[in-house]
Amino acid sequence: MLTSLFAVLVLESKALVALNRHSLHRRRKISVETNRGVEEYETVECAAEKNFQGVKGTLFRAGPCDDNGNGALAAITFDGSNKVFSRVRYVRTKRYIKNLEDGPKAVGCFFWANRLFATQDAGQPYQIDPLSLGTQKLSDLGGQCEDRFDPWVRINAQNHRLLNAKLKRRAFVFLGGGGSTSEFEIEEFDAQFKRISRCTIPLVDGMSQVSDWMPCTDKTSFAVLCGKLGANKNQHLLVATKEQGDTPTGAPAKVIYSLELPFIHDSSASIIDCNFLQHNNNLHMRIKSQNEIYSILVDNKTPQLIESKHL
Repeated sequence: MLTSLFAVLVLESKALVALNRHSLHRRRKISVETNRGVEEYETVECAAEKNFQGVKGTLFRAGPCDDNGNGALAAITFDGSNKVFSRVRYVRTKRYIKNLEDGPKAVGCFFWANRLFATQDAGQPYQIDPLSLGTQKLSDLGGQCEDRFDPWVRINAQNHRLLNAKLKRRAFVFLGGGGSTSEFEIEEFDAQFKRISRCTIPLVDGMSQVSDWMPCTDKTSFAVLCGKLGANKNQHLLVATKEQGDTPTGAPAKVIYSLELPFIHDSSASIIDCNFLQHNNNLHMRIKSQNEIYSILVDNKTPQLIESKHL
């Protein structure tokens, strides 16, 4: 199971389903400036249109945003007795507090090590109180986040790891001029934010835009969907494996697949899943592009379109 950080469901967490705290929490609307565009709420009981009896946990979701692009977090808590409570709060970024039109903004969230974080499109994440959604502080994740954390981190429930990725561009000089190359770095952390592994995946020449990425089910490989800047460019699929296993200090990954996907041109395409078939080790994956879901089989380094479903 893989969880992206646009929305994350946390089940049976003592910090999130403390019913006595919810029942005593004030149920009122928080006054906000009229130009913000989104009203904030403390815990408000909602009418459940479906039967959620026995469901206990909290769904955290990034969004909505106000007119200036400031991001909010929403949370829906199920108490197990078919009662549902919701709340919405803005992340108090510097951009929000000073009412700026530019600067890093909150775009996502993830729950790890029994703590809730809101990520920015640049810079370190903010630690958030999971009950009130109040912004607590900028976090360096125990010293592991030196400069920025990927706004779309992944949580791999198969091996209980938090994954962060960075796109790095490196300049080089050759006879007659200069140039640059790009590589994709993926870090893996345990439940105490200790770095377990770091690997780098070299991108194909000219590929400077990463559309999406995801760990594969074999726990040692990663799929990266990338392309060139500009519209109507075919997406390129890279699949790389950690040839040296877990190396916290960093090691290059071995690219096992590097191929063009002629039927996917959308730079905002996203990977739904990426599975190695046990009987023949072929790669099967699903990719969402615009209003289509493509099922792809990679056999002998050749991509085959199995099925396309319109949403």
